[in-house]
Amino acid sequence: MRVTNSMMVNNLLRNLYKNYTKMDKSQQMLSSQKKFLRPSDDPIGVTRSLRLSTEILNMQQYKRNAEDSDSWLQSSEQAVNNIISVMQRIRELTVQGSNTGTYSPDDRKKIADEIKELKEQLIGIGNTAYAGSYLFSGFKTDKPLLNKDGTYDLDGGILRAGETIEVNVGISDRIGMNTLGQKIFGSMATTTYDEYVLKGVGEFKGVTLDGTNNDLVITYETTPPGSVTISMDNGTYNSIDGLRFVKDLNEKIDATPLKGLVKAELEDGIVVFKGARNFNIDTTGTTMDVKDIMGIEKGKNADLSKVVVSDIDDIDREIFHGSTEYLLKAEGGFSGTAAGDSFVIYYGDNKYTITMDRAYTAAEDKEFIYDFNKKLAETSGLAGHVKLSMKDGQFAISADKNFKLDAANFNKLGFEDATSGLKGAKAAYAIEGGKLDLVYGDITIPASPDNKLYIKYGGNNYTINLTSKTYDNTPGNTFDDLIKDIQHQINTDPALNDLKGYVTVTGVDGSIKFNSDSPFDLVYGGTPVTNVALMASLGFTTEKEGLLIGDRVESGGATQLLGMLDKLIEDLNTNNSDGISKNLARLDAHIGNLNSVRAEMGVKANRLELTLNRIEDDNVNLRGLLSKNEDIDMAETIIKLQMQENVYNAALSVGSKIISLSLVDFIR
Repeated sequence: MRVTNSMMVNNLLRNLYKNYTKMDKSQQMLSSQKKFLRPSDDPIGVTRSLRLSTEILNMQQYKRNAEDSDSWLQSSEQAVNNIISVMQRIRELTVQGSNTGTYSPDDRKKIADEIKELKEQLIGIGNTAYAGSYLFSGFKTDKPLLNKDGTYDLDGGILRAGETIEVNVGISDRIGMNTLGQKIFGSMATTTYDEYVLKGVGEFKGVTLDGTNNDLVITYETTPPGSVTISMDNGTYNSIDGLRFVKDLNEKIDATPLKGLVKAELEDGIVVFKGARNFNIDTTGTTMDVKDIMGIEKGKNADLSKVVVSDIDDIDREIFHGSTEYLLKAEGGFSGTAAGDSFVIYYGDNKYTITMDRAYTAAEDKEFIYDFNKKLAETSGLAGHVKLSMKDGQFAISADKNFKLDAANFNKLGFEDATSGLKGAKAAYAIEGGKLDLVYGDITIPASPDNKLYIKYGGNNYTINLTSKTYDNTPGNTFDDLIKDIQHQINTDPALNDLKGYVTVTGVDGSIKFNSDSPFDLVYGGTPVTNVALMASLGFTTEKEGLLIGDRVESGGATQLLGMLDKLIEDLNTNNSDGISKNLARLDAHIGNLNSVRAEMGVKANRLELTLNRIEDDNVNLRGLLSKNEDIDMAETIIKLQMQENVYNAALSVGSKIISLSLVDFIR
């Protein structure tokens, strides 16, 4: 082959360019300290770097999670330490109060006053917040744990045993950083029900009724009775005659249509009116100076409050973290009852009979609930354990144990037979959908075949065929009606007999909730899928499995720890030496429980410390691997660059000799 000057020049230039490119890459590596500047330089190395960088970012997030959890735990542990300190002070005071030879009844009352203040301090500690989040309220970190009276607050909600806030601190490594309030304060079996209260701001002052100031007009929420005038007899009541005044007032109330609806009581010298619905003392027609006599403003509506009834025996049981709700829901409406009607409840191993004192019309459902719950509260064995309420426009009975109803008379409340609602009244599993609001969006049940809900229960599949209908918040088409219609279909379809009495539907704050006595699934249909749109419209956007409800405490529920302190304060004020001595053992039990809770926190803190050390070590190792993968060896790269420069200079020198002078000149 003939080699020309042109070929030699082209080869020289090409090789010089290649060598120059290598020198440029080496210089860029030296200036950037990196082995590659673009993915094409080393695709495998870049992939490995991306993987290592992702792991480092994950480690940084794990570290932040662990540090946040550690701070949360430290705040929680400090709060528990403070509770233990307060409890130890209370124990010291109780030991002093138990010494009958040294401390007089007046001294014990002073001790009771100090313990009452310490109780307030405990409530404050129970509502401790970290970075704006309440420590002991489970998932409801924006809700305080305790009310001022020491009952659970939670803004009307429920605190379940499974509300553990878990954070990722590693691959498949999660830690629960919070402690639930019931583990600290315990739980007592509690029944709560609504009551409207109109209370004076001061003690009864006395009054002389002379015919010009005898009338008291009470306006009740419903019509009838509407506004009713109570006319007292003439007479004089001194400031110490509060009980006599209240007795005479109730006799006059019972002679009007307000009988059984409003009642007056005397609490610590203060006159209090109570009822099942809202009411007030009307300004029109009232001649009695109720503001001066009782400290009550005319026209002021009664305040809605919660009556809390607890089983005081629970303060002596092992620290209790709540109970599963057993629910029995009526199928029909309230038809009213007659005076003397008796209602039999089988609860635990015992039979209880509740006998009502008066008749109730179908419109007096709230009054019946109010009076029935008062009867339950007065029944030893049921007080604090069973309550009647209204759910989705129908009566429902709930308890903390399995129970049954006798069919007689309960059918007047809408319970069709002894197996109405959940058989055995046990709802251990539930599925809850998203929140619905018919004010802003109608819910339309489509026509067949898109009107089907599918439930897997007991290993079998069941189809609930809903009636095609639009729920637009008009009468008969409300959210409560939707709940009733779904339940009605379950109860009346012969193909669903296996579900009747075992699966119920309730509404929870605008969400549809399916309840069952055993595990179940709410599933999408087969092929083709026909119920996706229907489920989405009902708030179920995916297939759901029934969750175990587990132990829970409700808003208004009493706590064992603070209930025990209330009993201690009562025993000190009444000079009950035996009771004071018993409270020493109760205090020791709670202090022991608090130490156990603190120990659990210590275990978590130690685990977090080890986790942080591991994260730090992993982070160092990963960064080392990333550095080896990306960073250059300075000495090696400099030597390589020097070699490339020598090769380049040598190539120029050789090229100048083998290429003719004229051509070299041309190249220059």
